[in-house]
Amino acid sequence: MPEETIFRVSSRRTQDDIADSLRTLAEKLETGEDVTLSTDDESTTVTVPDEPRFEVEVEQEIPSSGGQTETSIEVEVEWKEGADSFTIE
Repeated sequence: MPEETIFRVSSRRTQDDIADSLRTLAEKLETGEDVTLSTDDESTTVTVPDEPRFEVEVEQEIPSSGGQTETSIEVEVEWKEGADSFTIE
């Protein structure tokens, strides 16, 4: 299944700034509010269902050329569109 990136942003930020962003996301999830991600140029809003899939992953990319290893923490909240609208008649 092809994947389409709807919104992406990447920038250097302080740990406090990252924590603030994650805290804001957590508050939106906790209250069931829509989540809006935006930059100066673009914006997207998503409605997260009550029970999405939650994944946390730590990855290391080790360059074959002997450069510096890059480590990342990836946090993912994932769901299938329309999954909450399932009914049996």
